[in-house]
Amino acid sequence: MKTTFKLFIAVCFTLTASYAQGQNYGKLLKSAIKAQLGNDLKGYQVFDSPTDNFGLITTYKKNTKDANFECDMFDCIGVTAPSSLDQNWMKMNGFAATGDNGRTINLSQDVQKELGITAVLPKIFKVVGLSTSFTDEQISHLDLTLGKVYFRKLRKTPMQGYLMGLDKESRHYKLFNSGQMVLIVADVVIESMDVEITLKDTSATAIDTKFGWSGNTVAAKILDSAALGIKITKQSAGKYKFTLSHPVIFARLAAKQPKAGELGAANSDNFDEWIVTDENIEIDPTKIPSKSKDEYYQKN
Repeated sequence: MKTTFKLFIAVCFTLTASYAQGQNYGKLLKSAIKAQLGNDLKGYQVFDSPTDNFGLITTYKKNTKDANFECDMFDCIGVTAPSSLDQNWMKMNGFAATGDNGRTINLSQDVQKELGITAVLPKIFKVVGLSTSFTDEQISHLDLTLGKVYFRKLRKTPMQGYLMGLDKESRHYKLFNSGQMVLIVADVVIESMDVEITLKDTSATAIDTKFGWSGNTVAAKILDSAALGIKITKQSAGKYKFTLSHPVIFARLAAKQPKAGELGAANSDNFDEWIVTDENIEIDPTKIPSKSKDEYYQKN
């Protein structure tokens, strides 16, 4: 099964217990996004650390407790998961409806600074191998920009066709036919993130020294691990931009099937009849157990 996190996700988004005012990443970002999206996030579960997994089509039995996890995303449709940088990761072999245009989220300057200084930058520096950290006094300017936010919805017709075509003795079909299937029927994907900082006086020395840059040198470095997905650009003396170009899942909507052997009314391609379950909870994706395809698709 695809690993839960790409490395940069783990180091750039997971917050420590000492996070400002006791807020964690999920709560702060959810508050900022919800202020602009309103009721569109009603009922959604939020990941306390965004992940490239456990979103759309992920399947459970009865509810979304970790112990009832059955399969994740592409594994649930018997497909090897592509890189999240692959366009098919977003479209999920045609099972996902995304629309052409994501939504732009504008974070307030206060939220940008709090997320940037206390969460994102320290984790980036840890990956880069910098032991230094910067305070508000050392940073003269900080911009944290979220790439577009996409609401993906599961297409019911292809999902129904897939389930009906399964071996009737398979574990997945038996769950579908039991009336106890819980599906992730929608999720929220953040396309990318940029952090641009301008440091005061000599605070940039540590970064320049690390990469062999000096003075007004304009340069860029992409960390050599593709999984890391971090590009560091020096735009001028003391001014840097960190680009995280790896889409992650921020939130998801879980719902339980209304009737055994069905996904709802045949004349509707939505999941309106499904019962939203385990609403408004936070999920730690590191605690969701792994199950291989062979284990999941076993007949007994």
